[in-house]
Amino acid sequence: MFGYKSILDLIKAISINILTLFIQFIPRSLCIPIANVFGLCAFALLRGRRRTILRVLRVVKPEANERILKTLACKTLINYANNLADFARLYHMDARELISITENEGLEYLRRALQEYHGGIIFTAHIGNWEVGSNYLAASGFPVVAVAESAGPGDTFYSIYKRYREHFGAMVVSLEDPSIGFKLRKYLKTGHFVGLVGDRDIAGSGVEVCFFGKKAVFPQGPAFLSLATNRPLLAAFYLRRNRAGGKVYYACVEEPIKFIRGKNNRENIKNLTQCIATRIEQVVKKYPDQWFSYPPPWDL
Repeated sequence: MFGYKSILDLIKAISINILTLFIQFIPRSLCIPIANVFGLCAFALLRGRRRTILRVLRVVKPEANERILKTLACKTLINYANNLADFARLYHMDARELISITENEGLEYLRRALQEYHGGIIFTAHIGNWEVGSNYLAASGFPVVAVAESAGPGDTFYSIYKRYREHFGAMVVSLEDPSIGFKLRKYLKTGHFVGLVGDRDIAGSGVEVCFFGKKAVFPQGPAFLSLATNRPLLAAFYLRRNRAGGKVYYACVEEPIKFIRGKNNRENIKNLTQCIATRIEQVVKKYPDQWFSYPPPWDL
């Protein structure tokens, strides 16, 4: 129907466009409480999602009691609602505004990677507002190419999201593109950063790692690409903080992973992917109510 898989998808697309149109007229000070109400309603009404979030939080925060876990689950949905609002607002922002609401740390690691390696591989997770994060790096002057799934949301939704993701100059490549490997190597050769989400094995070709003490499967793409191109592998996260002075977000880039390559390439990929999983675990522990990797990377 009109290029959509179902009536529900059509309704979602119309809702996205309506939200984008009207959010420009709503000041951020009012938008936040509205998003909070939507998050609270989602917590009350979406029982299945609430149960899944609680099961995930029991793994992430095993020391927490049920009251604390329910509070975190509620905050998770509130944060997600705020993320959606800010993602829609992107279309009406300029680079100066996005930079003004973001506190940053570690951007010097990206500058150094550009100088020494003419780019690198950035991995992140479904934590904070990762969709806005790539826009922030592009707005800050870094040449970014982000890899995004198209099969799950469908081509029509992929095109809609792509418009937002490329608003500040970042480029987006479909994960399902048959020539994705060739394209990413080409971008790396021409001085770009390739951004990949590292906590969900969408392609089904991942490797087993230990994540929060449980067996999990993480995508091998970030490790494989780093090893194949000899480019640095850096963790970057775009987290919600709501600090004083209007700093809503915190962009954190970590020092490149130091990795000693062995003779067995398969083991190299597995061990480097474990390093990625460990970095992501450390951030999820600090911000458990901002992790939105559903379904999670392990069986519950």
